Amino acid sequence: MANHLASLQTGTTIDGFTLGACVASGGAGYLYDCTHAEHTSPLLMKVPRIGHNQPLAGLISFETECAIQPRLDTPHAPRVLGVGRLDEQPYLVMEKIEGQTLEKLIALRGPMPLEDLIEIGAAMARALHALHRSQVIHLDVKPGNLMLKADGSIVLLDFGFAHHSMCPDLFYEAQLKSVGTPAYISPEQILGTRHDPRSDQFALGVTLFEMATGQLPFGTMEAASEMQQRLWRAPIPPRSIRQDLPAWFQEVVLRCLELDAEQRYANCGQIAWLFEQPHKIELTKRLQRTEAAGFWVQAQRWWRSRNRPLKAPRMNAENPLDVAPVVLVALDPESDDEALLESLRTATRRALMSSPESRLSCVSIIESSKAQETDDDNEADRQHHTLIALQHWASTLQVDERQLSLHVFEESDPAQRILAFAEHNQVDLIVLGASRADRTIERVRSTMTRVVGRARCSVIVVRPNVDY
Repeated sequence: MANHLASLQTGTTIDGFTLGACVASGGAGYLYDCTHAEHTSPLLMKVPRIGHNQPLAGLISFETECAIQPRLDTPHAPRVLGVGRLDEQPYLVMEKIEGQTLEKLIALRGPMPLEDLIEIGAAMARALHALHRSQVIHLDVKPGNLMLKADGSIVLLDFGFAHHSMCPDLFYEAQLKSVGTPAYISPEQILGTRHDPRSDQFALGVTLFEMATGQLPFGTMEAASEMQQRLWRAPIPPRSIRQDLPAWFQEVVLRCLELDAEQRYANCGQIAWLFEQPHKIELTKRLQRTEAAGFWVQAQRWWRSRNRPLKAPRMNAENPLDVAPVVLVALDPESDDEALLESLRTATRRALMSSPESRLSCVSIIESSKAQETDDDNEADRQHHTLIALQHWASTLQVDERQLSLHVFEESDPAQRILAFAEHNQVDLIVLGASRADRTIERVRSTMTRVVGRARCSVIVVRPNVDY
């Protein structure tokens, strides 16, 4: 096998893939540019280091990646185009993502302005939430594995440490603990837990801290003895390094960095939602931390950890993805169909009952064709009146203000706007209203049909005067 790997060079063809230059090499293997006659887009081939004196973790990592990555159907992970047999020539061919890693971005720019922290932070959270909804936990989230594309979206790289609920966990079976990058690894990973998506949230917090300050909240912690400090050590408050950061940003980062996964956010989707509406972030005593914990505070945390050691999350605990779902209700709040509006209220209340942390986005769409019939002042006035009506309709639901967002869009294609909003915000349930039979027109029917047929989440179509 070692001689076979040594023969790989520019021009070598494997299963129709022709190797270009070796663009990266590391302890786990090699990465080559490659081409294929049937694929016009740029490709990469990953080849592992396998042979005498090579670490077991490298082989397990490559097997894990080959098992998990081909299963992913998301724009937030590279598409896999070929996998080689482990007993012949092992390789993994994937699309080459054009963009810049956050590692390079941080090195070039240093601490980022707040507007970039918000935009990239929301994109990272959306990418992780989409991955978690695909039943995958990355477990090696760090700037080097986060690719920022030109359109502002994030693609996750390197799934060698990942966990898929439908695949054997080879690291767990081999009883390998503390698998991950030391500076970003979560406390529960150190204890051997690999099934909690909130572990990625911890690494997201470390990455946000690094983007904001250019430093790490716990230092590098390369040695095993230093990594054990993760089980009790308090992170540095980001505002102690950079005072211009808003209190809400520190609140988000420090909550992501809580030692106990139960104290973090319910899921990364909730973080993405809050990043786009920071005024809805609930502030706690975390914002009051203005300096790093001193010797005696850290000593007390260490002593408490000896008497009450951190426990890994239970396998049968409630799925964090189910705790804070996003519900989208699309309606015309100025409709004269009171029966339909009341039915929408009933359906929405029942949808929100699934979790006390559910979030509700109310969307109303003004068709562009109608808006164009009026001047700009009347158009703005109509949007304002629609927003007020939407706010009034939502007030009857008695939803906490921090869990509610209201949106009025001008759009010629209502279905496309609803679908795009749901996709961007990773909505879990869409609630739509159907007009009465005698009022149904082709346009409304077409909108409903397209939303129901194309949505990536569940859709409820509500009719008036129907018991649910």
